[in-house]
Amino acid sequence: MRRIGSAFAVLLLSCLAQAQRQTPMSFPTAEDQLRSFLQNYDKDGAEDGYFPAFVDLNGDGEKEAIVYLVGQNWCGSGGCPTLVLAPKASSYRVVTRIFITRPPIRVLTTSSNGWRTLTVWVSGGGIQPGYEAELRFDGKTYPMNPSVPPARRLREKVEGEVIIPDSANDIRNDKPLYPEPTADQTGAAESRPSFNCASSKTPTEKLVCRDAELASLDRGMALAYRSALQELPTERATALRREQQEWLREYARACDSVASEVDRRGCVVQHLGSRTRQLTALIR
Repeated sequence: MRRIGSAFAVLLLSCLAQAQRQTPMSFPTAEDQLRSFLQNYDKDGAEDGYFPAFVDLNGDGEKEAIVYLVGQNWCGSGGCPTLVLAPKASSYRVVTRIFITRPPIRVLTTSSNGWRTLTVWVSGGGIQPGYEAELRFDGKTYPMNPSVPPARRLREKVEGEVIIPDSANDIRNDKPLYPEPTADQTGAAESRPSFNCASSKTPTEKLVCRDAELASLDRGMALAYRSALQELPTERATALRREQQEWLREYARACDSVASEVDRRGCVVQHLGSRTRQLTALIR
């Protein structure tokens, strides 16, 4: 029995020594978790790449991820989307998707509702010249469209840190991914909603096509809808398609029936803004 006990002790000590020599267990880094999240978020693999930054925006000791997405499927004449993501277990959740942005992207020293204020560059898509837009947290989210209120144009110098540099817009051979339109192209870029303006027939469609701000809102709503379809399970996505068709009919009836163009414009802003918020809430 002593011999068996001694042999067991030797075996145990050998196993412990071997375990100590093995490489310690590795845990996924924030970059690994972000990469995994984005692979699931963009199920079609449409993005060509992304530029991340990790900053504690709300002072809770955990770093949020600010991600500038690039890719032909996401970007347009007004720029590319930027995601603000909060840690959730071993992954992330979407706090805000800002639909049309360009770098540089900054985090300011000021805060709103406990979250640091962001700025993005706004240009292209009929917006000439470009400018820096301030995005304040409203308690739940940041503005999704930096070219319209509640985002505001910064006219004064404000302290902050650049987290996504201007060079993020140059991904191959130092050429801009989406350069500023030339003078000849500006007129064509001013109205670029999600639908084909050549086939527009209703008063609302025609108004959106000739108003750069409304075109931007329409494109943002369409991007939110497409993102929701990608995120939701098949059954819920099918229901959302039916829901979206009904919403489009109601939107057209409401805004086409308005007498004046000023009131119609207000109707469009209200409906597109409200629908974008509803769609974005589905993927948080």
